[in-house]
Amino acid sequence: MADATAEAEKSSAQRETEATPATATATPAPTTTTASTAPYSSEGPTLPILGTAGDPVVKIPTPAVSRPNEVEAAQGLDRPRKKRKTNNGTPASPNPTSAPPPPPLNPTLEPLRKPWTLLPSEVRAAVEARCGEGFWGGNCVAVVFTRNQNIRAGVNRLKGCLGVGGGRETKGEGEVDEVLGSRGLVVAVSGLGDAAVKVVGVVEVLKRVVGGDGEGIKGVDIMEGVEGNEAETQQRTETWYLYTSLGSTPAASRYTNKNIHKKPHTPDEPTIAGLENKTAEEDDASFEPTSANPSPIDAPETQKSERNAPVLTVWLSRLPIAEFGAEFGEEKFVVNLGVRET
Repeated sequence: MADATAEAEKSSAQRETEATPATATATPAPTTTTASTAPYSSEGPTLPILGTAGDPVVKIPTPAVSRPNEVEAAQGLDRPRKKRKTNNGTPASPNPTSAPPPPPLNPTLEPLRKPWTLLPSEVRAAVEARCGEGFWGGNCVAVVFTRNQNIRAGVNRLKGCLGVGGGRETKGEGEVDEVLGSRGLVVAVSGLGDAAVKVVGVVEVLKRVVGGDGEGIKGVDIMEGVEGNEAETQQRTETWYLYTSLGSTPAASRYTNKNIHKKPHTPDEPTIAGLENKTAEEDDASFEPTSANPSPIDAPETQKSERNAPVLTVWLSRLPIAEFGAEFGEEKFVVNLGVRET
């Protein structure tokens, strides 16, 4: 019995030892394989690479690009060239050396270029009766200032009209040498509306710039220390007369309708006046305005109208004008014309 048990255990142990190597041989050993990858890989699809690194590179010739003018010249086409454009978008002038045309004159300022037409009728008639109807055209120089007038330019221009400063800026708006050299010269400086302040300012600066002491003064010898020199210097001055007149001329103005943005009143909306007087509202609702009398709300936002604008004119006269003095008052100021050798 014991021998049978020992043999059974020995046989079972032998079977286990024989089964163990079989299991080990049944499981293959893991092997590592190297997969070939493409030179350019990405997560998405890639394009195939054509050719190999050793293939020669073939260059494709690029056609020469000709300019439009060269192509037209080769084809015998003669087209007119387009005008060049400047920075502001306007075509350049074909002749850049030519002077640009003068700006158009403001028609509102046209009456100021003949300031005698703005004088009171009786004053104008009295001057023309004494000096003749052609007095204005042969002796009057009109200077018109706007509210944007430069002070220095205005003073230099009036200095030229008075004969001071070498005659700079004496030309413009009809001034001629014959009128400026007239014995009875009258310089009329006018301004419309807001420009009246600029006229007063320029004239006040002018009086201080050209002012003198009122009479000729003998100065010191300009060649002091030179033997036998008897030359003297004399300061030339003139007394001018100033008159200030106020007139008016029709000028276009713009009117802005302030009621256009207001909500129109409808008869259905109750109001205190409507509750107190319902009958009056019913009568008003039955009235329909015609096109000849539009309501303020129906009127356009901006309207043009004509009104009389004030014109201030300062008259600078080389000779006194009695008619102006009696009507506007007279003021004198001295003009220093420079130094003259005697």
